[in-house]
Amino acid sequence: MDSHEAFLQVFGDIRITDILIFILALGYIIPQLKKAILWLKGYLRQTDRQEAALGNAEKLGDYHQQSIDIRNKLQEQIEDLQKAINGIIERLDRRDELDRVRRMNKTRSQLIQMFQFYGSDEHNPQKAWTAMEADAFWKNFQDYEEDGGDGYVHTDVEPVMRSLKEIPMAEQEEIVRLMQSRR
Repeated sequence: MDSHEAFLQVFGDIRITDILIFILALGYIIPQLKKAILWLKGYLRQTDRQEAALGNAEKLGDYHQQSIDIRNKLQEQIEDLQKAINGIIERLDRRDELDRVRRMNKTRSQLIQMFQFYGSDEHNPQKAWTAMEADAFWKNFQDYEEDGGDGYVHTDVEPVMRSLKEIPMAEQEEIVRLMQSRR
């Protein structure tokens, strides 16, 4: 079983809508958790200030110990929340990286298919393409580069595609000849 099949077996039932709902939920929950953490930290600071203001050791007695216990429990809860948030962020980062690699692979495949057609003497004997075809290729090429792609597409595909003659869309007769020459 290759890595693609393994990935599909684990995540194959996840729909785009599930991912979007999860991301939207995180977009709501994470700011709320951050607010709660800030509130808890503020509460801890306020508790410390109140203890300093009281200053009277006789009155503090039990209150002081209770405050320390409460502060320790809250600090543990804050640490647990921070661990949970960090775990969620790590999972999202891994998912984003996997999505980026998938997009890059899909775009590379499209670029190679376009190269095999437009760069072929058999399919494109005039070694030309319309401005619309060129625009579509170069936008895919830009997406491929933005996702981190390099290598074969740059060394072999790009030079051939740059050498093709581009026919403006206004030159209808030239476009008709081009289409008739293709197989």
